[in-house]
Amino acid sequence: MPSADSQTAAWRRPTALAIPRLTLRVNGTHLWLGGIVLAGLALRLIWVFYTDTLPLGGDPSWYFGVARNIYEGDGFVADHLAYTATPILEQPTAFWPPAYPFALAGLWKVAGFSLISAKILNAVLGAATIPFLYMLGASIFNRKVGLVAAAIFAVFPNAIAWLPLLFPESMFILLFVMALWVLVAFPPATKRQTLLVAAAFGLLTGLAALTRGQGLVLPPIAALFWLSRDGWRAALRQTLVLALAVGLLVAPWTVRNWIVLDAPVIISTNAGVSLRTGHCPECTGTSMWTTDPIVDADGVSFTAEESPYRPDHETLGYDIWTRRAIDYALTHPGRELDLTRYKIYHLYRSDSGVIPWLTTLGVTPIEPRWLEDHLWRVFDVSYYSLLFAALAFMPLWLLRGDPKRQMLFNVLIVWTLFHVVFNGEPRYHVPLYPLFALSAVGGFATLASGWNQLGAEGLRRHGAKGVHGDEHARASELTQDPEFLRINKQFYLRDEDYDLVEVTDSRRLESLFHRGRARMLRKLLARYGAPPYLDAGCGTGLMLRHLPDGATGVDINP
Repeated sequence: MPSADSQTAAWRRPTALAIPRLTLRVNGTHLWLGGIVLAGLALRLIWVFYTDTLPLGGDPSWYFGVARNIYEGDGFVADHLAYTATPILEQPTAFWPPAYPFALAGLWKVAGFSLISAKILNAVLGAATIPFLYMLGASIFNRKVGLVAAAIFAVFPNAIAWLPLLFPESMFILLFVMALWVLVAFPPATKRQTLLVAAAFGLLTGLAALTRGQGLVLPPIAALFWLSRDGWRAALRQTLVLALAVGLLVAPWTVRNWIVLDAPVIISTNAGVSLRTGHCPECTGTSMWTTDPIVDADGVSFTAEESPYRPDHETLGYDIWTRRAIDYALTHPGRELDLTRYKIYHLYRSDSGVIPWLTTLGVTPIEPRWLEDHLWRVFDVSYYSLLFAALAFMPLWLLRGDPKRQMLFNVLIVWTLFHVVFNGEPRYHVPLYPLFALSAVGGFATLASGWNQLGAEGLRRHGAKGVHGDEHARASELTQDPEFLRINKQFYLRDEDYDLVEVTDSRRLESLFHRGRARMLRKLLARYGAPPYLDAGCGTGLMLRHLPDGATGVDINP
């Protein structure tokens, strides 16, 4: 027997820390996802190498020029009229958000200056969105829905079409999908973890807003989600943390603008011009340069298109056009109603108008010519097919009372309202492509699930009387499948408050499935039934009201 001293020594002997072993588990879904990402990246790279688009005008020219100036060490300054005899060079600016030019400049610092490297960056950012879309879909629906939605986005022509252009959409879409995934992927466990998720979401929101102004739709989307999931007190705490995180990220750029431009421009001066293009006598509901001039203190007149040429004109226009837009909106309510429908039309009409951008207005045509001619139809058909599928299937998953699914609908509403405030343009719906894919696939999956449940119920009840033994065997095989049981359990854990009786008696689209099940039960009872009755169903206790008095119901939900 060991002595007391040896026992004491053993008790005092330090033990090694138990470090958990990290293992990488790869299943079939991960392999499929990897293949989808590689296919999406390949298609994007092929397209950016195939086209010869040049950033000779508009937003791409500004982003390209500012990024080049940063790369060359000249700072965040813009060149205007660069291809004319009277160029205006290196003017301090904040006309558009800064994140994308800084990203391009950082890339060029590493890879060297070239136009094709910027296009490759767009392709990589577009492909990087695919796995986050999968994870977003898996968090809201299930892994299969996420995988199919990711596959659709990977090969969707319209999502690929814009990548050769130096617009910040590819970077913004990645940040947008990442932020939505962070918002819904982590259920509230402790208060600390919940606030950490809110802070992470806030940082992504700030970065998205510094990429495109539409990033400002994310805070109200998050607030609505937290309110429906956690109640108003918790939602208020999380929203405050979100605001602090956004402010932490945006504040340095605002301070820079105040110092360099001598004006408190929060993100970009283009906000004033954009607001005015949505609220003016000659507005059409889409992007345009307004014609109403501004006269500065020295008597110099300038238009919206000329405002970025001088920093003082840029900030003066930011202030005056904002006030003019607000004044017009408040004093012309009838005209505002007309502009609202014009803006919604332009926001959601086809973006086949990308082709003139791709061809640089004919300077860099897409060869062969027949391909360019047919791309118009390809982009129209692919866009409207996805849009109408998303809208048609949306009611199937929307009315479930799930805050995550409601969040998808809120994105569409808030996004539309944002552009009603400013203006609509087909390019502005491009960030919604991942969510359109999720809506369409999620709705179709809900439809298929309801149909399968209806069939399985019929097989189970039919086979119980020994009418068709082979069908009963197939039903038994289905209900013993581990994947079926996992999905079934997740469904009832997630939708435990789903009132089947209420839904069946409603006018919702999904009530068609439940009413069909009730009709099927009544037919089976009339044909084969005899008392006493026992109804043992997975949430189908609503069928008891079709059974005679004295029937027994047993709920066998997992």
